[in-house]
Amino acid sequence: MFPLAIRCVILAAAAAGEPSAPFICATPATGAIKLDGRLDEPAWQQAVTGSDMRVLGENTAALRATTFRALTTDDALYLGIHCEAPAGRAMPKPKATDRDGPAFGDEAFELYFQPATPGPYYHLVANVTAVRYDGIGMDGSWNGEWEVRTSTVQDGWQAEVRVPFRTLGLSGKPKPGDTWRFNIARNDQVNRQYQTWAGLSAGFHEPESFGTLRFTDGPVGVGAVKLERRGRDLVLKTDAQAAATALKVEVDAALRTPAGQFQLRPSQAVPAGKVASLAATAERAWDGRAGVWLSYAVRANDQALYQPAALTIPAKLIRPVRSGEPTAITVANSEVALTFDQATGRLLAASNKLSGLDARFGDAGTPILELDTVRYISNPRFFRNEDVLTLVPDFDTLASVSKRRGDEGETLLIQHRLDPDIRVSLTVTVPKQGAETEWRIELDNRLVYQPTQALVVHRVRYPMLSDAPEAACGDQPHVITPWLMGQKF
Repeated sequence: MFPLAIRCVILAAAAAGEPSAPFICATPATGAIKLDGRLDEPAWQQAVTGSDMRVLGENTAALRATTFRALTTDDALYLGIHCEAPAGRAMPKPKATDRDGPAFGDEAFELYFQPATPGPYYHLVANVTAVRYDGIGMDGSWNGEWEVRTSTVQDGWQAEVRVPFRTLGLSGKPKPGDTWRFNIARNDQVNRQYQTWAGLSAGFHEPESFGTLRFTDGPVGVGAVKLERRGRDLVLKTDAQAAATALKVEVDAALRTPAGQFQLRPSQAVPAGKVASLAATAERAWDGRAGVWLSYAVRANDQALYQPAALTIPAKLIRPVRSGEPTAITVANSEVALTFDQATGRLLAASNKLSGLDARFGDAGTPILELDTVRYISNPRFFRNEDVLTLVPDFDTLASVSKRRGDEGETLLIQHRLDPDIRVSLTVTVPKQGAETEWRIELDNRLVYQPTQALVVHRVRYPMLSDAPEAACGDQPHVITPWLMGQKF
């Protein structure tokens, strides 16, 4: 066990080059885990969170986050995995439906374990519907005794995996300090991107380049380290949870941007059984022309807990700091008002003094539209319903929100980037006088050099604003929300 005082430090890896292969610690489970794919057991909060997935063959962060945690019991290793996906976007229908089918070709994660070096490595795969594939190396004829359950959540999907030690050729639980070669990968079908935690060059089956899974005997909870922006500043944030002993948490992270190099060193004491958040700000470090190079490591009382390989986070992936409450921005005149959320672009409220309309669209608001898209994989002439992906402009796609006043009245411009090939702009103008507002939606679905890999919009759907009474606008439905295709938007 860790001694009474545990000191967690997130230290910068050497900035003069790429660090060694990544590693993460598996900690003892502090309670029972019900294998249901939900990650809601308290034990998961006393685990080290890994993240920092990169594009296969690159040192660039993947488009969508994948996080993972490892816990041990007397007879098994448990993995908790969260695969982020855009809110409201339907998952592609998996093609693998039976054990040992090509689950690795679906929206799926892949686990690689090499308990002894030299020795065989084990390959475990599960898709979004928990269909399994496994093998030893490239040999898929081996079937191991392991379990997985998955669940769908608002921002993606989750999985819980149980791997008995005996199925990996071990006679008992690894001792504290034991290490395995390990990697986790993901096939992000929504974005057509292969992700890997370890820095691999060409394919997932490169055991010599795997990271390290290290076993410890002391529970400690460390959250994913995140980088966000606030104006011209960059904010590094994480959290820690203490078990039976207190934590002294310190952060020392290295960032490199076009504005220079930055070291961040916040600290926070975490009482036993409590959770604490900590954040540090690199002032005027943000430059949207380029990404951010980030390197760090996590330690507890001189024991390393987690260290990813350094990577570059593209500028488009560094999101604004999001508070718990919407940040309202309103365009209005003396008669009508439309209020949007600056952090998401969602419509929060609409009011009209003449008609008495005062519509509120929930605490989070309502998206401005939805796009049904198709990625033409092989045949651009035909597609099935399961090939359709629904994109919803929201927090994770918002590029900018700006407001201006002019001769025409007050105008709000909301811009989203839903995919490298798709940009959406909504312009809402409220005139200086009168109740008729003007909404303009511009959709930029660009031609690309490889049309068979493009994401093509085939339908735009304007959601109903269900909180607006049908009779509120009388004979003039355009007073607050115009009618289009029979729906108010």
